[in-house]
Order: sequence, then C-alpha cells, then structure tokens
Amino acid sequence: MKIEAFVNDWHDEKDHAAATARLLAPYCEVTVLEPCSLSEQWESARRKFTGDIFFWCMSDVWPPIDLDRMFNVIRTLRADIGVYAPQVCWNSWQWDLESLPKIQESVYEVLNTEILCLAIRADVLASVPHVDIALHPTGVGIDLVVCTIAKRLGYKTVRDYRFIAAHPEGTSYNKEIATFEMERWFDSLNPEIAKAIRDTNTQSRIGVLTGNALTQFRMPEERLKKWIR
Repeated sequence: MKIEAFVNDWHDEKDHAAATARLLAPYCEVTVLEPCSLSEQWESARRKFTGDIFFWCMSDVWPPIDLDRMFNVIRTLRADIGVYAPQVCWNSWQWDLESLPKIQESVYEVLNTEILCLAIRADVLASVPHVDIALHPTGVGIDLVVCTIAKRLGYKTVRDYRFIAAHPEGTSYNKEIATFEMERWFDSLNPEIAKAIRDTNTQSRIGVLTGNALTQFRMPEERLKKWIR
C-alpha cells in the first residue's frame, strides 16, 4: 500500500509545514506544496499523486503523536473505508459520539470529516470533481465533496478517535466569501452530484455540537504543548 502525503504551506505564523513533513517522512513520501490558494494546492497535489492512499495534512495541524500506529491502520485500511481521519482538536465538525454509527472501538462513521488531516483511497480521489480555481480559490467544502463521492462509491468515511491531531482554534479565511465561492463551485457541477453534496452538508450539521458542548473536544494548553515538537 503506497501512501503519499501532501502538506500545504502558506508561510503563515501558525504554519509549520517543514516540521510536519519531517514527522511524516519516516512513514511515507511527503511533498510540501508551495504557497498559493488552497484550491491550487489541492489540485497540484492531485496532479502529483501516484499512490494508493492520498494523505493530506494542513500546515497548521500537528499530526497525532502515535504516527506509527496510525499509519499501520491506514496501510491495512478496511476495504469498505474510503476516507479515514483522526480526531482533530480543534475542528468545526464535532458530534456526540453516541449519535454516530460505531465501526469498532473508538472508530465512528461520519458523513463528513474536516480537510485538516485525512487519508483518501486513490479511486475515491480519482472520482472527485476537480476544483474550478477561478470560481473557488478558497477551497472550503472540498471535504464535503470527497466524502460525498466516497459514499456514492459505496465507501464509508470514518473518524478514528484513538488518534488526536492538534489544530489552533479559528479559521484564516472570510467565511462569507468562502461560502459564496463554494456554492458557486457546486452550481457548476453535475446537478445530481451537487445535490448529493448539499445533502451531505445539511445532514452532517444535524447534531453538530456547539458552545459549551465543544469543551470536551478542546485540548488543554499543557497537552497541546506536547504536539509542538
């Protein structure tokens, strides 16, 4: 099972692309993508990819500490899993685990998972519509499209809570602009696929935790420091 990893780089103060690449290098081939828009970086990674599993990690994310175990899971991924992701603190898609279908201990099926840190089967990625960079440079919603296509191909998307990646709270993009661009991109797709993507978005938001309920998924500062390595 050939895994190829891609780490985007924006040279932002929160970014640590080179350090992340060094952490991933013992487990797979790693490419650090030149600074440009997220959609451009995503499409560049797709052009470069030649493996069996496409691993993506944003440059402001510290991957899980136990990478050896996690990559062993990815190399032996169940045949019915098309998209695999560790839990990420912080991210905007958090649910009450009791509401999610349990695949195995601490591994749950989800309709969508963040683009922050995830692994995608090659056949799923090959079926994902390419991003029209002119319509949607910010790239928000790529994860929705990936997970929707995986489901249409008969695969599950899972989040593995045994492994926790660290991500600073907040986003660096304008949400209104990003949403406008995302909807404009969806409008340009095959209508059946666009409807399925929007259905995924709507259904994923059912039961999403907000406010104080998110506290359980926030990483204490002293624990976060362990990830900065």
